[in-house]
Amino acid sequence: MPTGGFSVLASKPKVGKSTLARNLALCTAKGEFFLNKAVNKGAVIYYALEEKKAEVKRHFRDMGAAGDEEIYIYAGSAPVDALIQIKEVTELLKPALIIIDPLFRLTRVRDGNDYAAVTQALEPLLRLARDTGTHVLCVHHTGKGDRQGGDSVLGSTAIFSSVDTLMIMKRHENYRTVHTIQRYGKDLEETTLHFDKDARTISIGKSKQEEDLTTLSDAIMEFLSSQSEPFTEPVIMEDIEGRTGLKRKA
Repeated sequence: MPTGGFSVLASKPKVGKSTLARNLALCTAKGEFFLNKAVNKGAVIYYALEEKKAEVKRHFRDMGAAGDEEIYIYAGSAPVDALIQIKEVTELLKPALIIIDPLFRLTRVRDGNDYAAVTQALEPLLRLARDTGTHVLCVHHTGKGDRQGGDSVLGSTAIFSSVDTLMIMKRHENYRTVHTIQRYGKDLEETTLHFDKDARTISIGKSKQEEDLTTLSDAIMEFLSSQSEPFTEPVIMEDIEGRTGLKRKA
């Protein structure tokens, strides 16, 4: 997520993107590692355009915020002149990070599939990031179905075309994952995320393939330990659910 860059964090509803964004906000304000990555410490402005301010503040306290971190929270509907106000406060506070959650609550584009309209709506945010050196992260939704990569982002392809980093979260049966598509640098492969329900924090785990391999290995060992005699590989393959290639590796 480059300095002066623009990114989108997208997932289907209730996957945890706001939680991930707030974890990033706190790590940036404290100068702590985020998902094992170093950050540039600095002030953070967090626009929570769908939630109550008390709940957002409670989440930061649960994550360990002391209250003296430079995290500035706006909660409520975006005013008509929101972009003007954001520019003014950015010039005043010179934040390292601005988070807009969610994107379409700010831009208020009538037709999210209109390429020209979406491009025009995003232009002020892109210009703000480039001109000030602040990184602007927008929380957004993925569309229906099982579309992959940039095609999974809800609305016009103008959104994917505009970003320096696209972060995509997914919910799987036993875990959630995140992966990135980068304009600059190396993509982050699909990697598992661990949620601490009490602290409401997120940490990074193994790659999805490594996690699935471990799960299948445990399933095979459990299956074999419950048997009274050895079994050949074809029998094991038939009994254990999973992708054939990974089962063979396991």
